[in-house]
Amino acid sequence: MFYRYLLIIYIFIFIKICKIYSRNITITGIIHSFYDEDYSFHRIISNAFNEYSREKGLGIKLDLTAITPETATNERESYGTTIDSLLSRRSEKYDIYFYFSGYGQAYGNHFINLNDYLEEEYIKEFDEKILKEGCSSSDKKLIALPALIDISALFSNQKLLSKYGKDVPKTWDELMSTSKYIYEEEKKKDNTIIRYHSSMNDMNGGTAIYEFINSFRESNFSPHPKIKSKETFEALQYLKEMKNELGEAILKSKLKKYNK
Repeated sequence: MFYRYLLIIYIFIFIKICKIYSRNITITGIIHSFYDEDYSFHRIISNAFNEYSREKGLGIKLDLTAITPETATNERESYGTTIDSLLSRRSEKYDIYFYFSGYGQAYGNHFINLNDYLEEEYIKEFDEKILKEGCSSSDKKLIALPALIDISALFSNQKLLSKYGKDVPKTWDELMSTSKYIYEEEKKKDNTIIRYHSSMNDMNGGTAIYEFINSFRESNFSPHPKIKSKETFEALQYLKEMKNELGEAILKSKLKKYNK
């Protein structure tokens, strides 16, 4: 199966970074998130920083704005455009931007080169490949640091797999054949099971589809397929086939528009 990094990156774009050591400074940040609770990773980070600042008497506060479906629907739907607009007009509203690493190439020219401000020993603490692929601009500047790496995985029912002598699927074809076989065998015993749950709900369906497309790239080292590429077309066709073959409601609700 495939893995994904959903890298959310934070960027320092302080106009006068030396002010970070002065008193009574408020650093403003912005992030898009499906949730904004105390347990959300961005709140854990910001609360930890503010607590550290208080303990050390730094006089610095991080004020983080979270765009969520509940608080700003329109801004959520065009988050990339919103950030692009802020940066293009050189807005000073926010100092730190959390965003998906896929936007790095588009935004890179707006940010400073962190290599000029961070100690080399500190930078070496991060994975070199991640910094190169997700945190660098087209002209090789280090414009970001990773705040979160999100990894997807397939959870399998080991009991059922063992019962029918099947291995954990490693490809979508294997997932299709294995799930259909076990489903039919269990159906003979009046036991109805869910063959595949894609987690493509109204909250994260768009992201999940992009992850599925990513699994059709030529190799693990290939970039994410372009939206009009052969890989993207094949991925969406296969996803529709999975919906038709497996028939799960979660897939039907999200892909019904492809039935036309």
